[in-house]
Amino acid sequence: MGSGPGPLERLIYRWFGISPNEEMTWTRYAIAFMMLSVVGIGALTTFSIANDVAKYFAIIPAAFAATYPVLDVLNSMRLATPRSAILSAVIFNALIIIALIPLALRGVRYRPLGADRILRDNILLYGVGGVIIPFAGIKLIDLLLVALGLAR
Repeated sequence: MGSGPGPLERLIYRWFGISPNEEMTWTRYAIAFMMLSVVGIGALTTFSIANDVAKYFAIIPAAFAATYPVLDVLNSMRLATPRSAILSAVIFNALIIIALIPLALRGVRYRPLGADRILRDNILLYGVGGVIIPFAGIKLIDLLLVALGLAR
């Protein structure tokens, strides 16, 4: 780690009224701590937004391709039926919410790195993961529904 805060850290400090060269009272520290805890919430929000975008790209083409044939070009997952596409997405959503509860309660692990590195790592992990995991999860659930004969 460098000798002082990086450009992104300085911007965040300035934004929240934190001076790295001054001592803080306990109330000011508590407020700064709560404001900076947004990073953990930001990781979950990044995953949630990416997850929603991926689900819409999975559901909309499959559900509306019969009505709007031009959408079939976007139907890259080739889910069994419109009903199984929606059911798979709903089941996946229920499972991912349960899976994210421990992360929400525990928070993101603190690492003594610069803010720009933490931001990049969180966007890569939660953003990219939030896009890839729904596609794989929804497809697996769809395949399971077909195997069980529930995709009509």
